[in-house]
Amino acid sequence: MNPIHHATIGDVEFFAKVDTEVLQDARDQNGDSALSKAVMEHHFDCAKLIFKRCPALIYSQSGELYTVFHHAVSRGNPEIVKFLMYARGNSDDNQQDIGSGQQIQPHPDRKLLQMVDMHGRMALYYGVVNHKYDAVKLVLQADPDLDHNANNPDNTLLLAAMTGQFSSEKMRKLLLELQPSQSKIRMKNMSEWTALHYAASKGDLNAVDDILQYCPDCSELLDIAGCNFLHIAVKFKQINVVEKVLGAKKISSSVLYMRDVEGNTPLHWAVKYHNLELMKLFIESDANLLKEVESDVILNLKDDNDDSLLSKAVLENDIYWCKELSKRYPSLLFEHNKDKHTALHHAALRGDSKMVKVLVAADAEITSDIEEDIETGGGENNSSKRMLTMVDKNGDTALHMAVSNHKLAVVKLLIEADPDVLYGANSSGETPLSLAISEAQSKENKRDLGQIRKLLFRMQPNQCKVCTGDNEWTLLHHATYKGDLSTIEDVIQFCPTCLEIVDNDGMNFLHLAARYEKIQVVKHVLGAKELGSAVLNTQDNNGNTPLHIAALTGNESMTLCFLFDLRVNKFTVNKKGQKVLHAINFDYDKRKAGVLGITDRLDQRDIKEQSDFDLVVGALIATVSFTAGITVPGGYISEGPNEGTSVLSKKISFGAFIMSNNLALIFSLYAVFSHYCARRLSEEADIIYQLKVATLCTLGAIYCMMVAFIAGSFAVLANSNWLAIFVCVNSCCFFVFACRPMWRIAMQRKRHAPALQNEYRSIP
Repeated sequence: MNPIHHATIGDVEFFAKVDTEVLQDARDQNGDSALSKAVMEHHFDCAKLIFKRCPALIYSQSGELYTVFHHAVSRGNPEIVKFLMYARGNSDDNQQDIGSGQQIQPHPDRKLLQMVDMHGRMALYYGVVNHKYDAVKLVLQADPDLDHNANNPDNTLLLAAMTGQFSSEKMRKLLLELQPSQSKIRMKNMSEWTALHYAASKGDLNAVDDILQYCPDCSELLDIAGCNFLHIAVKFKQINVVEKVLGAKKISSSVLYMRDVEGNTPLHWAVKYHNLELMKLFIESDANLLKEVESDVILNLKDDNDDSLLSKAVLENDIYWCKELSKRYPSLLFEHNKDKHTALHHAALRGDSKMVKVLVAADAEITSDIEEDIETGGGENNSSKRMLTMVDKNGDTALHMAVSNHKLAVVKLLIEADPDVLYGANSSGETPLSLAISEAQSKENKRDLGQIRKLLFRMQPNQCKVCTGDNEWTLLHHATYKGDLSTIEDVIQFCPTCLEIVDNDGMNFLHLAARYEKIQVVKHVLGAKELGSAVLNTQDNNGNTPLHIAALTGNESMTLCFLFDLRVNKFTVNKKGQKVLHAINFDYDKRKAGVLGITDRLDQRDIKEQSDFDLVVGALIATVSFTAGITVPGGYISEGPNEGTSVLSKKISFGAFIMSNNLALIFSLYAVFSHYCARRLSEEADIIYQLKVATLCTLGAIYCMMVAFIAGSFAVLANSNWLAIFVCVNSCCFFVFACRPMWRIAMQRKRHAPALQNEYRSIP
């Protein structure tokens, strides 16, 4: 005889006869009574009979403190729910009715409705989570003022109606309609959020709309951090919630201006999260809201990459905020991120011409204000140049980025913004112009890149003057090194002053052309009539002209190009003392080169032949002079106190003989010594010097030897005056005959004096 079993099968006859004490004590393994089992199995008649025989079981609780009412509402049988709510009330009211004869409206059993399980949950909670709509409606209608969350505010019925698998729009509306006050309950385990906070965080538009409809005051309720539901919607980036709420205008404007414990309005949080779309929604709703946000907040606001709010607007292609922010907060134009990218860098990189135009216009407005300030003596106009020339970590300006990404429209806008700005080279040594040239040569999009190149040459020719790299090369130097005739022609056309710029080694572009044997460049450039002689004859740090370098490379064709150009100076000397013509080691048309009659180079064979000839002459004079000095004219005294003395020593003519003979010997010996040195010297300048000395000494020895002969002859022929005179006069004919060749040599040197002067000026 098990009451629990009979309750399970709904055995009414059994419970009509069973002892009440047995019925009272009967429990299953979970601690549920027979009444609970009958309710759980939906045996309504059985449940009524058990209650009739043992009413106390209605308050009986199981091991988890579930009452029979918990089971009834959880299973959603409206008939049983209604019976249990009014069971005790009907019993008392019936007794009153019998006594007084009046019909009395029954009251719900509030004690039963308020009983909670071990989790602090009333029976209604289980009706909600199990979607027992009719049962929940009966309970709420029975006592609309009863707080079903009094003992467990962390599990509101409204939240249960909106959460996960338990969500039910029908249930939510029922709860809001019959007991809207539940919307105001704060949940302690969720930072004291209300159901509206929770719905906003989840982006549940219908729930937010329903709550505001049935309980408009909920919009002003705050959580533990002082946040209303709009704060939460912004924090969770629920744009659809904010858009619908602000668009419907169902909330008071004070909600928009509410500040949390940190002093932030919902707009503050939208700004801090860089959420431009949310910001726009708030501003469109109330334009004065932006005044509530302090300037420092917007100016100092950075994301994880240190991008400013203006950069964020550019990156998100938000033209509205780009205009607003650049106008309201112009200093944001100069803010940069970790990579040193400004808003203009981002716009140029994206190739967004509209965005670039907005930024440039904003900067122009700043510039205009500064110019007005300058007129009153208040400042210097450098704003535009600062923005346009700001570089990232790679040294790239916005123009660099626009060029490298082939954005023709953006390039044009940036240049037109300030054509006078001089754009330098990036860390790779590239200017926007050189970048455009290299990109045009290597990429497929030749049309746009070609237009960009022409645009830069036409509007920014000064970029050609920028020196880059360790050697400080200009664009013209680089183009020459690469043999890029097209670029060279453009530079000559748009920036002719670049032709005279030299690198660290003092070399202009023609020096490089000669050094790297770019003969096509040399031919092309020399064909330009506008090329000045100063460019052709510039000397580098070593004193070498382009012709000199061409000669040193041994490239005959290129050397001839310079040599046959009448603008080229052929008489320069480098710092080593080497004449330019001496560096040429091949034969050429001297008349065409304009150097006819000029000794251009000393061939080793010529040097040897001249040296051998001069050496023989010098040695011969030395021999003769030495012999004459030992075997003097007239002989020696053989006896007496003056034995060994020259017989003619007391004659003046003999003295003249000795001195001139001595000079002839010295000159001839030094000439021989100079030839000896010349054979052992390696530097051409030293060899030439010694050969010149030897030539002069040989000439002097010849003249001195002739004077010695005349003087000696006169001394020994003193007793025969006519013969002495004849010999002297006849010997002097030598000097007469020597005058013509010496005169010719002098005139020849005079004709070439200017060239020689240039040579000597060039000698260090």
